Amino acid sequence: RAISLRVLKMMQTLALTEADRHTADLAMCAFFLACRSCEYLQVKGPRRSKTIAKGDIRFSRGRVVLAHESHDLHLDEKVAVRFRDQKNRVKGAWRTVWKTSDPDANPVATFARVISRVTALPGHSDDTLIYNYAATSNRSFLPISDADMITALRAAVSFIGPAELGYEAADVGTPVPYTHLRAHATPE
Repeated sequence: RAISLRVLKMMQTLALTEADRHTADLAMCAFFLACRSCEYLQVKGPRRSKTIAKGDIRFSRGRVVLAHESHDLHLDEKVAVRFRDQKNRVKGAWRTVWKTSDPDANPVATFARVISRVTALPGHSDDTLIYNYAATSNRSFLPISDADMITALRAAVSFIGPAELGYEAADVGTPVPYTHLRAHATPE
């Protein structure tokens, strides 16, 4: 199922822990860039697409690129993300998103929170993957996986309800059967 902005905002509302907040922020970032799960989450098995790392993200104000350690990244005008290797074989493509006026759905502020958590990791580098965040207790690396994301998305969908969304939590994270796609295809 396509996940709406309403579901992503509900994930932010329901987030109680640092893991929940990082999961919600990663989902919002992925929404604005139309990311595949393997581009921003820890997934099982090999993938052609590479996961976004800290060094693949640039914040800028005008023509000035700000350091990741800057405390006002959330105020920048835009954020650009490099996709090092994608399923479609395109390498090194950059996508840029601009800030919005919606405080709950601003990709610049959301990426700034993700980068803040990544830079809090001891020994972080430009190669540190964005799905990692620092555990509050001991600042160790903890990853957000595709299973974690599906759980959080399902919780948000359950909270809103199928009457409002037109689908149920169990529908999230399940592929649409090929026969269903064919039944809705437009004849040529």
